[in-house]
Amino acid sequence: MKIAEFAEDMYPILEPYLHPMDRTPFGDEFLRTKNHYEWYATISNMLCPKAICEIGVRFGYSAISMLWGAEKADPFFHVRYLGIDNESAEEGSSEFALKGIRKFTDNASTMKCDSLTTGHISEKFNLVHVDGMHTVPWLFDDLRFARAVLKNGGVILVDDMTLFPALMPPTKRWAKENGFDAEFIPTHRGMMLLK
Repeated sequence: MKIAEFAEDMYPILEPYLHPMDRTPFGDEFLRTKNHYEWYATISNMLCPKAICEIGVRFGYSAISMLWGAEKADPFFHVRYLGIDNESAEEGSSEFALKGIRKFTDNASTMKCDSLTTGHISEKFNLVHVDGMHTVPWLFDDLRFARAVLKNGGVILVDDMTLFPALMPPTKRWAKENGFDAEFIPTHRGMMLLK
């Protein structure tokens, strides 16, 4: 899959849903790059997923971007969204995120846990976004979980490959060992697309 950058600037779409800590002159730099959340919208627009699972929700900006992209592809379809976050970065972040996410789908829920403690999830997802704890052991746990809930033909996105460069080689190795093709996408923080 070759990805072309989506023309839409996501900042105006995300701005109403920003957390107060991201409304500072330096807090929103990653939101204004035009090379980060735009990719989430682009990929989701191309894939038109019926169900999205996200590991690492924080304030919901990636989720909103993916849901917005999917809605642009098919405005009559409401995507199922499941967010998983242990809230180690921000207590209460999932509840804050859901307020924005539910503006784009009424079929959204979150779980306050990590990929190891979710229990059995029988749902399957077309798109799984991994943006968890950014260590190799956590990454492997998140990828195993992602594979378990991924529908046949689905896509896994792994974020922060250039922000945490030690994660790129293990991600590529895991993809190869598990039958996925890995494509690096040069976003602001680097993303790996596994299909």
